[in-house]
Amino acid sequence: MPGLSLNLCLSRLRGQLGHIAFGPAEDWCVTRFDSNDETLEVYWSEPNAPYYRTSESQNGPGGGTRGWGGHAEMQMIRDFPNTTNLHGAPYLVEIFISRSPCSRSPQFNVAGHNYPVGCGKKILELVKQNPNVSVWKVVYDSVFNGSRNAPDPQATAQAEHMINILNRHPRVEALLWNEYQRRLV
Repeated sequence: MPGLSLNLCLSRLRGQLGHIAFGPAEDWCVTRFDSNDETLEVYWSEPNAPYYRTSESQNGPGGGTRGWGGHAEMQMIRDFPNTTNLHGAPYLVEIFISRSPCSRSPQFNVAGHNYPVGCGKKILELVKQNPNVSVWKVVYDSVFNGSRNAPDPQATAQAEHMINILNRHPRVEALLWNEYQRRLV
């Protein structure tokens, strides 16, 4: 049986008619190394509440707590060392996200390294921390606009500015999924 392909993975995440499958508040991030679907990893946004209660399926009998949360990009950054250990050091990293990187997520620390405020800046820091990765593609379905229930024009403007900053880096390209898909045809 063949493994999960990028297109099937993204179709499942988007759900019917292109809507996010698990509700309007869910944001996701998928990584792939060197265009190899066998390296797909999927991450979800998690509540930012420290010591958030988790289920038994996550932590065994009685459940448990974890001391972290955050946007899907933050989960990906936390796991990036594990992913590179599992799949090897890539030439190309593709990061597919439901919404473009924000400029608002809180700073955090991974393995003694501080990542700044904002998912876009965190991705740039991840790029800086991985100089052997030659190409980074950040592909998003839509521009971040703050809360889905109360869109914020300032959040949209900040996200668009962050996209421009990402695109100024010589090893990074940030673009909409539709633009990326056209290049693959």
